[in-house]
Amino acid sequence: QLSFDDDNSLHIRNLNGVYVLASVLLYEPVLAPPPEEEALIQAHALRALRFLYSLERNRKSFKRVFPPSIFERFIEIGQYERDVSKYVPLATSIMSLPPEKRDLIRQSVNEMVDSDADMRVGRYLILGQPIGKGGWGTIYRTRREGGQTHYALKEIPLEENQSDE
Repeated sequence: QLSFDDDNSLHIRNLNGVYVLASVLLYEPVLAPPPEEEALIQAHALRALRFLYSLERNRKSFKRVFPPSIFERFIEIGQYERDVSKYVPLATSIMSLPPEKRDLIRQSVNEMVDSDADMRVGRYLILGQPIGKGGWGTIYRTRREGGQTHYALKEIPLEENQSDE
């Protein structure tokens, strides 16, 4: 529901929401629930991902996540389809993929999340626009490459004529 709004969708993407939803989709619990419950949980994750995909700015990223046959079925569900039962067959298909194919999807999700960064500073990826600015510099939301924890990074301009006081 939150992803209907373009601004909310952007916030979901900036806060690693796609990664979280894909993690739910690809989660392999130690004590697995009954298959129909697992498919329903994953169908809800797919529905949220499909709503995010429906917004134009998200489309390029999603094409890299799923194998072509899965991506085609993901698209065929249709935009803003609320009925979660429409997503269950696709969730079941993803659950039945061989482990190496599921690992490739995981890897694609990680690469997609890393490529969403606008800029890199060392091992940190800057996510989106500055979150603050003042007399002492600009603050950005960042995370380490390949990581999920967010950090604040402050960019402080160094003046060329700075004295050694």
